[in-house]
Amino acid sequence: MIRIDRVVVPGVFSLDGQDFDVENNVWLVGDDDEVLVIDAPHDAARILEAVGGRRVTAIVLTHGHNDHINAAVALREAVGAPIWLHPADRMLWEMVHADQSPDHEAETWATLRSLPPHARHVRLTEPSVTAAVNAGVRLAGAPLLLFLDDDVEIDDRELLDRHVRHYDDPSVAGVVGRIVNAERRADLPRPAAAGALGFLQMNFDHPYAMDVPTAAGANMSFRRELVERLGGFDERYTANAFRWETDFSLRVIRAGYRIRYDPEARVLHHYGTPGGCDESLNNSVNIAAQNGSRV
Repeated sequence: MIRIDRVVVPGVFSLDGQDFDVENNVWLVGDDDEVLVIDAPHDAARILEAVGGRRVTAIVLTHGHNDHINAAVALREAVGAPIWLHPADRMLWEMVHADQSPDHEAETWATLRSLPPHARHVRLTEPSVTAAVNAGVRLAGAPLLLFLDDDVEIDDRELLDRHVRHYDDPSVAGVVGRIVNAERRADLPRPAAAGALGFLQMNFDHPYAMDVPTAAGANMSFRRELVERLGGFDERYTANAFRWETDFSLRVIRAGYRIRYDPEARVLHHYGTPGGCDESLNNSVNIAAQNGSRV
């Protein structure tokens, strides 16, 4: 006989820097011998207790918010069942932190060691922005890749959705969001951004949606398939790799695609925050000498 059981699991829902106390439903659909688990929030032990020794056929996650997935890996390890999640939500599942700072304060280490199961903390031995983003591309499996600086503050709970909505247009290969100077908070003028060197005229802190000749690494996304097809980001741009995003953006545009600026997809940028590549002795790049005439 078919059984449908509900388990209510309390926990914390986290999104864009905010935490909310919530209660989540777990649905168990099956019989006395086997069961399908729908969602795996917060507490694997509590879900296992409700499973009661039955064989778990699969763990189905309705979407990728942390309060539906954060016990999924522990549950999988306990029962040996596969996890099923729609590919469109893999961006939420596969958060990757590429860490290039030589060391951290104790509080930072504590935070990194308590990351949820779907987040991976990756240590790189040599500071390199381009090596870090390429490592993220290799580790992630989502069709869309969002890149953020480590000195940005996300105050927009819809940031991911604002990026994703542009990719219904197959001509759009990348999206760059608004990058607000946290110390200034004033609109800049709409950039002309015209001609072969239009990328030199760009700013990303204005309210006008438009096609742009370059993205900016503090808040940008690209189609993963295209990043891989174009060979990733050029690791000859070393240290803080000035204009590495422009190099890749020009290759994207030359391949026949567009990059869209969305002023509603905003982050706050705390410029000048120390750490990562800024602590490398080689803190600048002579693009003409190092990378020929690509830019």
